[in-house]
Amino acid sequence: MKVRDGRDAPQVLALEGDLDIFAVARVWESIHRAPDRPCASIDVDLSRAEDIDPSGLQLLLALRRSCQERSLPVAFKAVPVAWGERLRVLGAGSAFEGGVP
Repeated sequence: MKVRDGRDAPQVLALEGDLDIFAVARVWESIHRAPDRPCASIDVDLSRAEDIDPSGLQLLLALRRSCQERSLPVAFKAVPVAWGERLRVLGAGSAFEGGVP
């Protein structure tokens, strides 16, 4: 995962590979601390993400909730097409604010 931040710019979190139970352990610390860094908003770049399981979905929803608590805008960018139906079935499609194809 790559992080770029700045006070007046969005902080970009680029997630790569599978977002599954194994990835959650690997990226939890960076995701968990992201809303505390000074930035205008958070953009989660999913263009290089692959599969997602319920653990990965919980990770992204926890980030969204944490940002909402801080009134910090968060946007999920380039949500993989393959995730669309899965997210809708799980009732999470609306959490990705139009990022679900």
